[in-house]
Amino acid sequence: MSTRAWLAAIALAAVFGGIGGWSLRITTANDRYIRALAEQHEAAKRYWDVHTNDIITNNTLARERNKR
Repeated sequence: MSTRAWLAAIALAAVFGGIGGWSLRITTANDRYIRALAEQHEAAKRYWDVHTNDIITNNTLARERNKR
C-alpha cells in the first residue's frame, strides 16, 4: 500500500470518527434533555398525587365530622 493510500485511509477514518463523535455528543445531549423532561414530569406527578390525596383525605375527614 502506498503512502498516499495510507494517508487517504487515515483521513477517511478521522472524518468518520469525527462524524461519529459528533453524532454521539448530540445523542447524549438529547438524552439528557429527555431525561430532564421525564424527571420534571415525575416531580409534577408526585406533587399532584400528594396534593390530591391530601384533598381527598381532608374531604373524607370533614364528611365524617359532619355525620356526627
